[in-house]
Amino acid sequence: MGQEKKKNNLKKFRIIIAIFFFLLVTLFFVDIYELIPNSFYKFFLSFQFFPSLLKIISSLSIFSLIGLTIVFIFTFLFGRVYCSFICPTGVLQDLIIRISKKLKIKRKFKYSKESKVLRYLFFILFLLFIISGTITLVGLFDPYSIYGRISSNIFLPLITNLNNGVNFVLEKFNYYGLRPITYKTFVSYAFIVALVNFSVLLVFAIFSGRSYCNTICPVGTFLGLISRLSIYKIAINKNLCTSCGKCSVVCKSNCIDFKNKKVDFDRCVVCFNCFGVCDFNGIGFNKSIFRKVNIDVDSSINETKREFLLKSFVASGSLLLSSRLAKAISYNNKNKILLNNIPIIPPGASSIEHLNNYCTACHLCVSICPTKVLQPSVLEMGLQGFLQPHLDYSKNYCHYECNKCSQVCPTGAIRPISLEEKKLTQIGVVHFEMKRCIVYTDETSCGSCSEHCPTQAVTMVDYKDGLTIPKVIPDICIGCGACEYACPVRPIKAIYVVGNKIHNKAKPPKMDKPILNTTEDFPF
Repeated sequence: MGQEKKKNNLKKFRIIIAIFFFLLVTLFFVDIYELIPNSFYKFFLSFQFFPSLLKIISSLSIFSLIGLTIVFIFTFLFGRVYCSFICPTGVLQDLIIRISKKLKIKRKFKYSKESKVLRYLFFILFLLFIISGTITLVGLFDPYSIYGRISSNIFLPLITNLNNGVNFVLEKFNYYGLRPITYKTFVSYAFIVALVNFSVLLVFAIFSGRSYCNTICPVGTFLGLISRLSIYKIAINKNLCTSCGKCSVVCKSNCIDFKNKKVDFDRCVVCFNCFGVCDFNGIGFNKSIFRKVNIDVDSSINETKREFLLKSFVASGSLLLSSRLAKAISYNNKNKILLNNIPIIPPGASSIEHLNNYCTACHLCVSICPTKVLQPSVLEMGLQGFLQPHLDYSKNYCHYECNKCSQVCPTGAIRPISLEEKKLTQIGVVHFEMKRCIVYTDETSCGSCSEHCPTQAVTMVDYKDGLTIPKVIPDICIGCGACEYACPVRPIKAIYVVGNKIHNKAKPPKMDKPILNTTEDFPF
């Protein structure tokens, strides 16, 4: 009885940890009140497998190295604990399974053979995308990035609208404790991709449990290969097992073959569901490297030639992956600039090439951007940068006193930079077309661009009849877009920013006047 209680406690412990990580990661994306400090992002996202791997390579992050090391250690000890404890996409599927069970639309689980061809095909495809430098397509498979897009493009607008609805009702009762939040980040293509991701997870979870994790997810496949070397493995004791099938019915990975009394452990996500249902203590952890008496784990040493060739190919792909990531092979950017305009990317991204090489389009930076100037790209950066973030000055501008996107990026696509460094990072350069300016066309005073330029890269000089007109000083411009956003000229602005393909360092500005508070929705 005591041992059975311990096993039940393992499941409770897993649920508590999983809910904690799931809620925290979700809050990262839907933090509409900006309550979470930057240090939380840096520490807790370091446990997300693929983003941490990229960040170690892109910026040698100590946090990511520690987080990834912990994940590897626990995988070598107990198997794929990442998949049930930490992975937000995995926990989301568990929630779907639980809700569908409550609604009585959940089918019973049953053992199914591994879909090796599909599983390793997706894994090889994932490796080929990395080797070719197509990181955006890699992000379509990465479980953290999938959940990020779902949170940013589905959950965030729902939370925002819920907040605004509650605020509207409360104002009717003269309560103003909440404030309305303007949602500016809806991009139809990003929403469609997120909806497809969510729909696929929904169908898999309802009808086949965690089959998505054991068929499509490359992180699950990779950790499954490592789990074959795990010290402690969930296995069946043949002497105690009565082949009742209770463990198989609750196994959401469909990996318990109760008839043959075997567990396909590299598909097991270590959820501990099977521990609490066995009446005879016939299933549990086995210390596989020291003893294998009366225990059978489905990990045959004698492999077929086909399996050997397949795994050899996977191993070769892994070596190529390491080479690709270590050398950070660049690609040609020349053919991806649309409409003769270079897209503007966040401070800290360094260059379009660097962003494309490391960004998995998780949209965390888009979600937490205070001014919502960061938007998922569609074709602004070509197909190579599909859904990656860029600055859209028709929505807003990059706040001079903000560097949050560089502090929270989990992959290192946007490197951490200090606020002082950010204020001298030139992401683009201002351009002025006098013949479009209303001072020239309508002979009326304006000056909005100059009033809201934080570095005084735009100043007003004498024009005629007492009017002044903008003059730009490109050397001290950082490309924040405050001038472009403020310009009242439509549809083509008289003053605008052209992005730098590689970020430069601007000259320090001469601050002859205080910077205006430019946090309002429209700066004049």
